[in-house]
Amino acid sequence: MSAKLQEVPRFVHTLEEYFAMLQASERRWEFWDGEFICMAGGSPEHYIIAGNIRDELAVRLRGSGCRPFDGETPINTPTLPPVRFPDSSVVCGKPSFTKMNGIGVLNNPLVLFEVLSSSTEYLDREPKREAYQALPSVQEYLLVAQSIPFVTRFVRLGKRWRRIEYRDLNDVIKLTSLDVELPMSEVYRDIEFSE
Repeated sequence: MSAKLQEVPRFVHTLEEYFAMLQASERRWEFWDGEFICMAGGSPEHYIIAGNIRDELAVRLRGSGCRPFDGETPINTPTLPPVRFPDSSVVCGKPSFTKMNGIGVLNNPLVLFEVLSSSTEYLDREPKREAYQALPSVQEYLLVAQSIPFVTRFVRLGKRWRRIEYRDLNDVIKLTSLDVELPMSEVYRDIEFSE
């Protein structure tokens, strides 16, 4: 006999439990309505793309006063507490960290990247995008597809956000807040797409 979905107990955790688990774990976890969602354990393509982005940014930003951070760096998101883990972030100038339950949390990212996964794509496109865009420091937010060459870039224009799409491996993403260009061919280096 199978239970109905409504009858399956749902365990709701507290923020204290979340931070205790986060400190004890070697994985990245996000807190969503009392539940923990693992942000690690994606596909090989996800790892390669995220690594490509961070590596390219590290080279292109050298000597600029800006620095990329990897997906292990939690971002303080007051409108969607407590923290979120983008796949890459960039800070220009001095990074500002706050201790939140013993964990160093970044307050002032300028640019954020998320490599989309089927299990978390909705969260990246909607609630996380809104939380990131609510941060005054954030000027650009990029969503990077895995299965096809497709990047969506959101750029702050005063109080509005402009959406720009890149769909060709010959395209170059102009990160205006960083004054650097990021070729799509480098974002997707070593990725093979099915025809």
